[in-house]
Amino acid sequence: MQKKLCRYSSSWRQADNLTSYLANLKALAMVERERLLHGNWKVKPSAGTFFKRTQVGNMLSVVPDDIVRWARGWDLAATAEGEGGSPAYTSGVLMGKRKNGQYIIADVVNIRQTANDVRQTIKLTAQMDKARYKRVRIRLPQDPGQAGKDQAQSYIKFLSGFDVAAVPETGSKEVRAEPMAAQWQAGNFGVLIGNWNENYFSQLESFPASKYKDMVDASSMAFAELELKNVFDPRSLI
Repeated sequence: MQKKLCRYSSSWRQADNLTSYLANLKALAMVERERLLHGNWKVKPSAGTFFKRTQVGNMLSVVPDDIVRWARGWDLAATAEGEGGSPAYTSGVLMGKRKNGQYIIADVVNIRQTANDVRQTIKLTAQMDKARYKRVRIRLPQDPGQAGKDQAQSYIKFLSGFDVAAVPETGSKEVRAEPMAAQWQAGNFGVLIGNWNENYFSQLESFPASKYKDMVDASSMAFAELELKNVFDPRSLI
């Protein structure tokens, strides 16, 4: 009898593990779900496979009162305005997680400025976020190499008094966008109505084919910061 119970208990655990495994696969964004669940390795990331504005749960006129965590992710342009060529934008996306497990995009900054003006804008934005929402975690990218470390430490010192972290980026932009895209496609994002909405939606919908991906990168960073311990990594299944 004891052997039978052990065998049944083992079977239940295996069934639970399989159910959890399948649930995780089904919760992935479309591209990774097709590859890992359905074995469709021919599918490729293209415009609209990550984000569509029609997948937004709600357009909100006010910020909900049930936000449990805030984070603003920043993507810093490698070159500043006036340095020639066609420089990328510096983008900052403010994201909140609600008590019901859903998310809100509450504000987007998208600028082309000199390096010093960018630093000032980030600090002013941090001050406004703190005044409005109290505690907002700030996440900045840390480029590889000593220069990247020096820049990160400089920003952290400059933002003394704020909750800030500089984190090295790993993987492609597409891989970093996958966890957020899975929640977006499930309708778990609300967006606060603002004059930045159209530019934001346009870049998300054209990702990863678009020339500029700054707002997507900043969004991915904010999401990663909110879900620091909970992001499911599809690469762990391979």
